[in-house]
Order: sequence, then C-alpha cells, then structure tokens
Amino acid sequence: MVKANAYGHGMPEVATRLLQAGVDCFAVANVAEAAKLREVGHDADILLLSPTLPGELPRALALGLDLTLNSLDEARALAAAAAKSGLKAKVHVKVDTGMGRAGIWHEQAAELFAFVQAAHGFEWRGVYTHFSDADSDAAFTAAQRTIFLKLLEGIPASVRAGLMIHADNSAGLESFSAST
Repeated sequence: MVKANAYGHGMPEVATRLLQAGVDCFAVANVAEAAKLREVGHDADILLLSPTLPGELPRALALGLDLTLNSLDEARALAAAAAKSGLKAKVHVKVDTGMGRAGIWHEQAAELFAFVQAAHGFEWRGVYTHFSDADSDAAFTAAQRTIFLKLLEGIPASVRAGLMIHADNSAGLESFSAST
C-alpha cells in the first residue's frame, strides 16, 4: 500500500525498497498516484483502490493498471473503454459486506461477477472486501466474513482459483485461499 505518498513516507523511495524486498504488487488511491509510480520506473502490478473516473479510463488502461470495479455501471464504462482502446482491462471487484463506503453491495455482487466473467475485454484478477471493525467488533467482522465467503462460492472454482481474494481491515490484509 503506497497510496498518499506511502502514507507520507515518500512513495518513490518506499516503492523502490519494497521492490528490492520482493514485493510485486502495489495499491494506490488514484490514476495520478499510479502514473507517478510508473514514472519512477516501476512496472509492478498497481491496483487502483478508488473508482476510476470515466475520463481517466484510457490513461489507466494505457498504464496497465488493475482497476477496482464497484458497480455494474463502472464495469460497462470500462468494457466500452477497453473495446475502444483495444487493450484488456485488468479488474478486481470490491464487495461491500457491510462497511457502507465503497464496493458493490453484496446482494448485487453476483450480477457484477457474471458481467466481469463474461466480458471479453476483461482479465478478472481479484475480489476483495473491507472489514470495517475487525479490531473492535468480532461478531460484525464474522458476519462480514460469512457474507464474503458465501459470495465467493458463487464464482466457479476454475475462475476463483486464479483470483487474488482478500479483505482489508485495520490490522492489515487477510487472504483467502482459492478453494474458499
């Protein structure tokens, strides 16, 4: 996670050290941060955590970024931009399992999953959620985890096996196995 100038520590310097340590994927908030990371010579995977504005889609595709999809409308706009550019869009789906801030609401996620899986211009790379109170509300976090795992069961095992599946929480990232 190197968004917000690596939380004030200097994104170019932190990213360089992380690459030297073997990190091969970064996360940033927006296209401008990703472009800066590319400008300093880093070609690792870069996940945009925030929605990509429609006017930024061509640049995001040209930079080879992994884009977060939070809605079916975003997916449709990205599919059109990818078709126009002739580039494949690398995508991750963010599911809102109760935080209420970003991601497709869990009750609508299956429709977005189906769209992403069927889209010819997409390379589906991941699914994630955010456990909003992991350090203070174990029961709510357990409920979020149950919702998320149930949704993952709806993704064919052959597709799920190739996805990065994780959850963000205040304590860090929680990964789920492909067999989840």
